[in-house]
Amino acid sequence: MESLVGLAEIYEKWATANEATAEELLAGMDSLPREIQEQQRQRAGQLVAEAAALKIRAKELRDLEGRMVEIVQDGYKVPQDRNPRPQTIWRYNRFQ
Repeated sequence: MESLVGLAEIYEKWATANEATAEELLAGMDSLPREIQEQQRQRAGQLVAEAAALKIRAKELRDLEGRMVEIVQDGYKVPQDRNPRPQTIWRYNRFQ
């Protein structure tokens, strides 16, 4: 499984790719018929909205990762045994 920060980076890359695709769609619209221009605008709008949602999710994942590190650094401790010496249970206490 990816770390949360790694997953956030993937989301950021997807968001950047979506934004670039939206820009390409909008840049090449001038020579297209009006109906197709409207479709391209809608698709570009969807890509920009998806990019924004991915960036928000990436930020949430980074924040979550940061809080997890704080919990560990703030003193989470593994429970220690009260009696650190191992105890052996002898069925028969006869020694020869």
